[in-house]
Amino acid sequence: MDKDIAAEAKEYPLREVTLHEGEHLVKGMYPPQWMPDLKRGSAGIFEKNNTSVTRMNEIGLNEAIKLVKADIEIKDGVPNGKITAAVGVIAVADVVSIGKTPLEGKKPPPVIHFRVYEEKTEKNEHHAEIVPFEDIECSKLRKNVSTGYSRKLRDKLHNYLLNAEGNITEENPPDSSSANDTGTTGH
Repeated sequence: MDKDIAAEAKEYPLREVTLHEGEHLVKGMYPPQWMPDLKRGSAGIFEKNNTSVTRMNEIGLNEAIKLVKADIEIKDGVPNGKITAAVGVIAVADVVSIGKTPLEGKKPPPVIHFRVYEEKTEKNEHHAEIVPFEDIECSKLRKNVSTGYSRKLRDKLHNYLLNAEGNITEENPPDSSSANDTGTTGH
């Protein structure tokens, strides 16, 4: 097992609860991963092998936004200067489906076996992580998610733009996003 992957397994030993495909996830975005001129995240926002999200079904969007803002904007109880510009909502079913769909033009066509795990934290008991695997058994963790798959996930987000207080100021559904940027800034 790769040293980085082994270290990750020790850091996240609780990956036992897999979320149901009917659950919805909220992904927070802030500059530079948020592109205000395009009103969407950069292509690389899902490139990490443990993308943080918040489960929305039990608490609703407004409460999820509060948790996401606290996760992004406060470190060790102190504001860190980051401002959450938007959140995007995506269903677990969409995450799984996008990973199973080969990217066009790639030979052999790669697929990613995504799982979304409950990963409660002290600050956020609804925290979860999107985790990519190489194999269908989900035993071999990928080091990252390709920009192509990250872009597909980004394009499926239903975005809600926020003001500094966390109130929704605008809505940007997935079908109104263009897929032509090359930004790769991740979180």
